[in-house]
Amino acid sequence: MRILTYNVNGLRSTFDKGFNKIINQLDPDLVFLQETRMKEKDLKFRWDSSYLLYLNAATQAGYSGTAFLTKKEPIGIKFNFADEDDGRSIFVEYKGFYLVGIYSPNSGVSLVKLANRLLFDSAIQKIVGAMDEKKPVILCGDLNVVANDIDSRNDQKRTRPPGFTEVERYSFAKLLTSGEGFVDVFREKYPTLIEYSFYKNRIAKLNNSGIRLDYFIVSRRLMRHVRDVWHCKEYSPSDHVPVCMDIKLKW
Repeated sequence: MRILTYNVNGLRSTFDKGFNKIINQLDPDLVFLQETRMKEKDLKFRWDSSYLLYLNAATQAGYSGTAFLTKKEPIGIKFNFADEDDGRSIFVEYKGFYLVGIYSPNSGVSLVKLANRLLFDSAIQKIVGAMDEKKPVILCGDLNVVANDIDSRNDQKRTRPPGFTEVERYSFAKLLTSGEGFVDVFREKYPTLIEYSFYKNRIAKLNNSGIRLDYFIVSRRLMRHVRDVWHCKEYSPSDHVPVCMDIKLKW
């Protein structure tokens, strides 16, 4: 199956710029979207009828939000782990695995929201660790952290703004040790390959000056089933690019 994760930076805008074309060409089985910034009442455009759509809107209009698209109805689906989540997580269950999609909070200017960010990370770590004891887990989304220096080309590595700090990287590392252990799929398969999933603007994209914020994290026992993972830079009306993973799994 093919799974796609994508921070659309406003679903309406991305839809107007060819979202359906992206989906049609990549043809994913499962799609997790972040920063949709929409409520149910705002869904006035037509979706590909081959997908079921589950929208998890934030309380505040025009803010955050996630969505899940699938070609096969899940056994179960749950939005948010707490009220404070505010549209940032979706938990999906299939017979052979769990899929968890998250949009991690940004720690904010001068790290004013770092404490809330770390609480969010801690909650996710506990949840996926418990899930992993029952069946393997695929976690994906915009985690708002640059896990390693190789995951950034710009000079922010020196100034350590939000997403680059050691405490955020340590929190990411703790996620990988939840349950029976998890793997950053792209970095595991391509230890030295430099690819990014976020570009500040078009010039940065042309110069390939970006950072890697979007991830697939899987239970370690699933790695042998992963066929490939890649950044779809050519499909990118958002400031993020879609990330795809092909994995051999039973639904």
